[in-house]
Amino acid sequence: MHAMRQLALLLGIVCLASAQTEICTAGDYNIEPLVKPGYWQITLAEANCRHFGFDECTLFLAFCQELPSSISGCDTSEDVLGPTSLCVTNGTVGYSMGAYDDNMNPFRMSINSSELVAQWDNGSSTVECLAALTTNILFECNAYDTWEGNPGLGYGEASSYLLNFFVNFDDPCGVVITLGYSKICEPAECKADSHHDIKTLSRPDYWVVSNIPEDSCREFFESSQCTMYISFCKPISGVGHCEGLVNTSVCITNGTTSYSLGVYNYLVNPFVSFTNDTILAAYSNGTHNPKCPSTYTSDVGSIVTLKCDLGATWSQSGSTGDASDHFEGLLLNPEDACLVFVEFSYSGACSGQKRHSSSSNDNDKVGWPGLIIMLVLAVTVTLYLIIGSAVNISKGKSTCPEMLPQYDFWKAFFKSAIEGVFFTADLVTCGFCTRQIGPSPTSEYEKL
Repeated sequence: MHAMRQLALLLGIVCLASAQTEICTAGDYNIEPLVKPGYWQITLAEANCRHFGFDECTLFLAFCQELPSSISGCDTSEDVLGPTSLCVTNGTVGYSMGAYDDNMNPFRMSINSSELVAQWDNGSSTVECLAALTTNILFECNAYDTWEGNPGLGYGEASSYLLNFFVNFDDPCGVVITLGYSKICEPAECKADSHHDIKTLSRPDYWVVSNIPEDSCREFFESSQCTMYISFCKPISGVGHCEGLVNTSVCITNGTTSYSLGVYNYLVNPFVSFTNDTILAAYSNGTHNPKCPSTYTSDVGSIVTLKCDLGATWSQSGSTGDASDHFEGLLLNPEDACLVFVEFSYSGACSGQKRHSSSSNDNDKVGWPGLIIMLVLAVTVTLYLIIGSAVNISKGKSTCPEMLPQYDFWKAFFKSAIEGVFFTADLVTCGFCTRQIGPSPTSEYEKL
């Protein structure tokens, strides 16, 4: 009986979790990064805090779940704030900005294709607002706001994603928060023009470059060895040394320290220029490095140049590729070290007409030996027939086929060849062929 009760309890928990998962949806939007950590924290500006009577304050919010009671100033017990999903506090006193309801999906509506809205009701009353607070969160497309939580700590830092915090304590009392979020962005198509090929570049998870010169490595590290990883049309994935560099597409590391030379922007095609023999890819929003410290106001980025080389065929092994053989150089901009130039050779940077011509030339080269042999043979046979026939005509053999050179020899040769075929068949079939369709009994092979 006790086992049955435990089983029933377990099934109840599973059903509740399943129901909660179904309730917390946002249509076609991907909200998994928002829901994954236990909660998020946002440090608010002093002007925003003063609406709640604080000089300094922090906003804590949880999507599709209740804030834990362990947050200082946010006591979610029934006799204080009660179950809440949003709490603003100075560490001692807190206000609920939206109650948690396990039967209510906070993602209630979308205004347009680039905006997602979540709403919470029944928050606390405040000094400026005696009615229950209502909070609306508007998510706007921002390619760099990926909402990377910290599973180890159980929460995520979202202060950098805050775009606007608007308080309206008239009737009804409400707060409108605008947050950037990359997952609602419509990604730009990563494509080339009709004359160049980038499909080879974009297939693997990343390309590795392991032969960077010592001088180039020392621009970033004290050590003389380093490795660069680069990914086209997607962020680098699966490289442990670059995992901490969110959304990066160009990463350089010495195995201990890593720098991003530019991140992948979902809204922008990284391939910015195509000429007859060159492809340019541009990346920005990288991390500051020793030659470009955080005191610089310049954006950290890189320009990747792919120059035409019909012999530079990039190939991958499994889900990754090695571009070391095609690496040409790495250089920091002498005027602004925050910009890095990286150069490769690549067959796809050659115009389509040039690649087609090269392919045709290769095919022609392969066929030349056979063509020459056939041409020499045809000329030889033609001269043999013309000269031989002219000699026989001069000897009075003017009728065909006697006029053909060495007619009797070739006649006997082909006759002997045919008889040889039948003789071989006769040996194999024990005389069946010669009895049925074989040569006359007067043939040389028959006499033998």
